[in-house]
Amino acid sequence: MIKAYAKTIQGLEEIAILEIKELLNTSATILYPGMLTFETKTLEDIAKLTYYSQSLLKAGLMIASGEFKELKDIIKEIKPLIKELNWKYETFAVKSTRQGKHNFSSKEIEHEIGSIIKGKVNLENPHTIFAIEIQD
Repeated sequence: MIKAYAKTIQGLEEIAILEIKELLNTSATILYPGMLTFETKTLEDIAKLTYYSQSLLKAGLMIASGEFKELKDIIKEIKPLIKELNWKYETFAVKSTRQGKHNFSSKEIEHEIGSIIKGKVNLENPHTIFAIEIQD
């Protein structure tokens, strides 16, 4: 099974959970307000959900989830996972959103994660987007 995430507007989580169940016949849970997690069999299921959903802002493959104190902790956790994926990226971008107080900026984490990934950076029209969601 593939672990995935879905982002929705806060307050619409229960509607989004029902929609995921209807479209993919799988259960979803609330990770934190506005963010859901679920498991599915294929990456195509995530694409199907993204295309047909009316309550989601975005959905994607979840590489890692956990608690972190420092930027170096995030890099330490994510670096082997990205290398393990061994995907061939045509072009990519790293996009980060943060809520709360941290001792690093979104740009710093985007740069650090981007330096691990093999491929050509394209911030305007990337083939693959690595979304980093940091929530206190």
